[in-house]
Amino acid sequence: MNAAHIHIALTHIPVIGIIFSGILLFIAFLTMDKKWQRVSYWFIFFVAISTIPVYLSGEPTEEIIEKLSGVSESFIEEHETIALISFIAMEALGLLSIIGLIIYRNRPMFPGSFQAGMLLFTFIIMVLFTYTAYLGGHIRHSEIRPDFQINGPGQAGDVTNHNDNDDD
Repeated sequence: MNAAHIHIALTHIPVIGIIFSGILLFIAFLTMDKKWQRVSYWFIFFVAISTIPVYLSGEPTEEIIEKLSGVSESFIEEHETIALISFIAMEALGLLSIIGLIIYRNRPMFPGSFQAGMLLFTFIIMVLFTYTAYLGGHIRHSEIRPDFQINGPGQAGDVTNHNDNDDD
């Protein structure tokens, strides 16, 4: 197993995790139930922790894939820039969730303003992670790039299924 394998295998956890966290946080905000609030904050913290190996495996993955044909340096750089912003934002949100859990542990409820701020910050990070994943997909998946075109059979961009074992 190399860095690219680790990066690809783990990269889905923060993306799906922040969406799930946002849903939990929204439920907690609507119900104002402290149990839901605490669960959503712990889940946000877990997502922040899971983001660390994903981000740290990004640079070694770049070293591996930049030599492959069809890999664009501009796609890598754009993904890397947004990934750094996403990483910093996620770690800040994870830190805020732990701070909230500590500061408000003895209160019957988290303050509404803190909840609203966490919900807004989580939504922003959901957008950042989704965009980061979108850009990461462009690195090796030309079929999802905006400029993708289907050429003739056997050419780059061909999406037809060819069977090498034809008995014609």
